[in-house]
Amino acid sequence: MISHTSAALLHGLWVADIDEDVHVTQEMKAPGRRSLGVHRHHDALPADDITVVDGIRVTTIERTVIDCARSRHPREGLVIADSGMRALLRPNRFEPEQFTAATDQLRAELRDRLESGPPRGRRRARVVLEYADPLSESAPESLLRWIALAHGLPRPTVQMPVRTRLGTYYADMGWEVEVRQADGTVTIWLVLLEYDGVVKYVPVDAADPSSEARAASDVVVAEKRREDAIRERPHTAMRRFEWADLADVYQAFERIRAAFPAGALPPLEPRADLLGLYS
Repeated sequence: MISHTSAALLHGLWVADIDEDVHVTQEMKAPGRRSLGVHRHHDALPADDITVVDGIRVTTIERTVIDCARSRHPREGLVIADSGMRALLRPNRFEPEQFTAATDQLRAELRDRLESGPPRGRRRARVVLEYADPLSESAPESLLRWIALAHGLPRPTVQMPVRTRLGTYYADMGWEVEVRQADGTVTIWLVLLEYDGVVKYVPVDAADPSSEARAASDVVVAEKRREDAIRERPHTAMRRFEWADLADVYQAFERIRAAFPAGALPPLEPRADLLGLYS
């Protein structure tokens, strides 16, 4: 039975780190865990943990999320759990409150399945399921949120609405924090994080207003207007990250932490479970 990250890929879920082995789960033990590029896991496989994707028997999304949360580093487990919950719930960033009850129910069901399974990796998986969020819209966004959470920042609002003169936009994630001034007044700050994908700046073909070049140019202009409107807001800090920024976890976290105004954060306590210090 195809399982773990191999099943995640077949389901179309995000996978942060892909290994070359094909992962399978079987109930009967066989000599050796790896052979000829196959990583064998030995575990029970109830019928309701099995489905078919493109004619291939694989573990269900729910079982795949739990298997990966148990066996992978929490950084990778969170990416798969986010995308698994997203695939199951298909949330709408514009009406997140409509999915709150469904998210809570799914999280509870995943926890129950985890607790009824083998104890190996259970502690690691618990924290992954606790912080998984179906509103995350890409693997890099999930990785960026993992950096913030693992190093002790409060849970951010994913797809945070930001009201501007041009309308309401949605930041990938953010925090609303209180800053008390010397005179006793309190100022509300927004600290926003954005992940930037690759945007190609290409010339516009003036003779072809429907061209892909013009569409790409329109996206760039719209994004600039969006960011300008957000930055015009008082008491708003934004930090943008690219893929290369996520490779240096500690530098990325320092950029995030430095975005918070003085006095807005209590002493930070890293979350050891999310950092992968416990199994």
